[in-house]
Amino acid sequence: MGEIIATSINAGITPAKGLIRLSIRDEYPNQGTDPLTYDQMVNVINNSLVNRLKGLGITNTKEISSELVKALTKVQSLFTMSSI
Repeated sequence: MGEIIATSINAGITPAKGLIRLSIRDEYPNQGTDPLTYDQMVNVINNSLVNRLKGLGITNTKEISSELVKALTKVQSLFTMSSI
């Protein structure tokens, strides 16, 4: 997901991953090290991450968030199939 953000905003992967981590903390400050559910991650993308991107002056946040949710859905499906 960091790669998608990095490509979309013309930044490095490490800062893009940092945006994801900070957005998770914004959305779920008491989450700790517990893994997020699919729905929680979608909330992070559509709320906190979009707000952070807007704060950086990024205008195509809707397209970025849509691409991220698609990627997340694809990965979730792969994990589901591998656990059967």
